[in-house]
Amino acid sequence: MTRSSKPLLALGIALLLVLGFFVAVQDSSARPTWRIGLEAPLTGDQSTLGQGMLEGAQLAAAQANAAGGVLGKDIEIVPIDDQANPDKGVAAVNAAIESHLDGIVGPYNSSVGVKTLPIYLQHALIPIRLTSAASTSGYGYTVQPMESQIAPVATKALSGWMKAKSVAIVYDPTSQYTKGVAKQVRSALADEGVEITMFKEIAPGKASYVNVINEALATSPDALYAAVYMPEGAKMAKALVTAGSTTNCLMDYASYDAGFVTAAGHPAAEHCSVLGVPAPQDFADDTNQVEAFQAKFGHVPGTWSPYTYDSVNLLLDAARQAKGFSDVALRPILATTHNWHGWTGVVNIDLVSGDRTPATVVVTQTRGGELRLDHSWAVAAGVLPRTIHVEANLASQGTNLHEVDPSISYGTNLLTGVSSGSAETETGVQVTMQGNVLYHYGTGPLFGFITFTFPDGSTLATQMTGRAKKNLFDQSTAFHAALVVIGGTGTFQAANGTGTFTGGRDGKIGSPVNATFTISLRGQN
Repeated sequence: MTRSSKPLLALGIALLLVLGFFVAVQDSSARPTWRIGLEAPLTGDQSTLGQGMLEGAQLAAAQANAAGGVLGKDIEIVPIDDQANPDKGVAAVNAAIESHLDGIVGPYNSSVGVKTLPIYLQHALIPIRLTSAASTSGYGYTVQPMESQIAPVATKALSGWMKAKSVAIVYDPTSQYTKGVAKQVRSALADEGVEITMFKEIAPGKASYVNVINEALATSPDALYAAVYMPEGAKMAKALVTAGSTTNCLMDYASYDAGFVTAAGHPAAEHCSVLGVPAPQDFADDTNQVEAFQAKFGHVPGTWSPYTYDSVNLLLDAARQAKGFSDVALRPILATTHNWHGWTGVVNIDLVSGDRTPATVVVTQTRGGELRLDHSWAVAAGVLPRTIHVEANLASQGTNLHEVDPSISYGTNLLTGVSSGSAETETGVQVTMQGNVLYHYGTGPLFGFITFTFPDGSTLATQMTGRAKKNLFDQSTAFHAALVVIGGTGTFQAANGTGTFTGGRDGKIGSPVNATFTISLRGQN
């Protein structure tokens, strides 16, 4: 090597070192991402609702990223502003897809969804939608209630809780959802013998609906039902109070928006009940999510923040199982979702429609400046959390036991019994216990399943995990086990909760067991 080549060599080495350092820095700071679109009305009349949706999605992404991301990649939420307008939604969706998306949550408005949902599917993206119209059923999957689930709640609230014998209905005909739900409620009320005094279309976007409300009141209804979005719902509530009317008022699910109270004003908002879902603070076991939301954004969650939070997490959980966001791999996982737990409670997905069952529809009232669960409705509808107490003497219907040596035995025991009931306990409940045991001198783990069949035919299924302890002096055995509700039928369809089993027997395995069960159900929400 010549003297003149040495400086060139040194320069080359230096450049390589600098380049290597630069690449190393780039590699350590940049992580690949999955891009998840969030379609919502982020601007316009429904922007308060849309921004709450976006923040719910962003919270889910931030928590996923803090936990290491999904399959080695961070989650990036890509806002897609459809402005609650189908044409603008199509343009925004096409632009977002052009920039690349791996997944999609949304939209919210059904009239937008009938246009944008097919676009996602054409590009092999499976939407976790928040639409409620029947016309969007089957386009992806949802944790949101559908119109076929909302209409029965509206009907029972009007005819049962409000005891209305006549109802005036006004609705927005430009929306797939409001048009569909209004027709379903009208039909269901008529089937119950309720007179429909008016069934009138309204034009959205008016400055005032005083004339519409006065026309409705002129038919002398016991209640007014308005299937309209915000801000029309707030304007109608204000017109009703301005008219000095005391007629019962039920605003449809479409008006369930954090901005309803502010837009209507407290007197009007307090007069009208609003169909909706439990407030973010009203869901069971929601403390951690509410606190995390407030810590990140500095304010309380929006109306639909919990639903986009759950939608993103449901999609991410499915992607983890599918090893990516391939629509072919995701579809069977999402379609068979069962007993998935989120902020909004337990989620089960109907295999055919992709809809959530059962739905989380409630009646809300304005309380403390917010729309919160109406407890008088909840008591009447039987959706509040409930504690069940059952006491029964269980008789063995057959055992299958084996001994490894004189000290160790294992096997199964089927026990059944019917509760006698008292002022504090349920009467006539059939209890079926399928117990599995592994005993060392009569003491050891106890596990299995217990089914409770109620007089109306409804069933409640629980999984049992506990322990048996034998008293070697008097040969009695005490039982204690934790119960987890795994589902049910009838009244207890998709129930969730926890409980305990305590009991005892005086003789050997196969002898009758005196059993006490306490189960805390979390209610509809």
